[in-house]
Amino acid sequence: QVTITDFEGVNDFFCCLGSTMKKAGSKDAFEQVDLLAPVQMGKHAQAQGAQHMLVISAMGANPSSSIYYNRIKGKMEEQVSVLQLPHVSIFRPSLLTGDRQEFRLGERFGALAMKALKSSFIGPLKKYRAIEAQQVAFAMMQKALEAPSNKVSIYESEEIENIK
Repeated sequence: QVTITDFEGVNDFFCCLGSTMKKAGSKDAFEQVDLLAPVQMGKHAQAQGAQHMLVISAMGANPSSSIYYNRIKGKMEEQVSVLQLPHVSIFRPSLLTGDRQEFRLGERFGALAMKALKSSFIGPLKKYRAIEAQQVAFAMMQKALEAPSNKVSIYESEEIENIK
């Protein structure tokens, strides 16, 4: 359980929570992790004077999406964007690759297929390339170190990949 005092003295707040329907076990549990927890923690950070929330969402996030996962991520983005934080940076990576503590067959297969087909993802398809979780973390750190110019900034996967 996270409390408001956990955010004392925080300037930049990073939220990298995410689950799957299978792991969560139900839509309610999934929404607790992917929607309600980031919003609640953002409120706590705001109350303690944080200046910048950096949060991982998902490619295709849209509160009106017919795809449940994308709809929940879109609602989360909508709700954190209206918090009274000076800056909110939203990162929308494609398929995340890298070391995981758990084995996910579908993701492993998808990552292998994406890696094999990487060179064919050009032009408008480039944004669908898998991206290393380490690169997303690096991009988030870089954006935390910069002085954001917008209240809300959204970084799509291709843009995240190019942050050096």
